[in-house]
Amino acid sequence: MSDPSADEVRRLRVEEKLSVRQIRARTGLGRNRVHELLRGSAAPGRGDLLVRGIQVETLATSGPRSVHQQ
Repeated sequence: MSDPSADEVRRLRVEEKLSVRQIRARTGLGRNRVHELLRGSAAPGRGDLLVRGIQVETLATSGPRSVHQQ
């Protein structure tokens, strides 16, 4: 069975994109507990940055594009 506070902390982080400070204020949990519950969860936006980084890297290494390929 899942810890209800863990579910709520992850929901606040993922769906509402709250910072650890904001999650602490809303839940009353301590800093270490919030970090413990978020362990293994990506910070908001980091997944997007990773995907964009891979896309940019792929474009950069795929060679020059001709005008007709755009």
